[in-house]
Amino acid sequence: CSSDLGAAFDAGRNPEGIEILQRLFVVVTDGDNGLEIARRWIMGYAQVEVYRRAFETFGLGDALNPAVEKFRAGDRSGALLQIPEEVCRELVLIGTAHEIQSQIAEYRDMGVDTPVLFFVTEAGSPECTDPLICESFRSLAPRESLQKTGSAT
Repeated sequence: CSSDLGAAFDAGRNPEGIEILQRLFVVVTDGDNGLEIARRWIMGYAQVEVYRRAFETFGLGDALNPAVEKFRAGDRSGALLQIPEEVCRELVLIGTAHEIQSQIAEYRDMGVDTPVLFFVTEAGSPECTDPLICESFRSLAPRESLQKTGSAT
């Protein structure tokens, strides 16, 4: 965040007046499938050249290259297993809703004002067809948002 503060000053802005948003990719699960879901999602992005370069910029190129090579050679399931767990957990919040709340709190502690959650599911879209996902939407939503919409329980 300190480099962001310098950029704010350079732009003539007060850093205190800047809201820091962070998009966080989330896999809510109460089972062992969270890593598999994250790996599939990451592999989908790693196949696109612009995202692949972004991963390299983030220092993840070496970790993802073996998976990409296997995928391109046709070994889809082997490719997924090549994506290290550490990379999955660096790019995606994985766990129960309670565990993810703790992970979101870590981002807030680092200076993120507004976490923007993007739910990654087995189906690929975060539609409320899975009761776990529906409950996760409710449990991870800021309380003040629920009160404004009348959805608070």
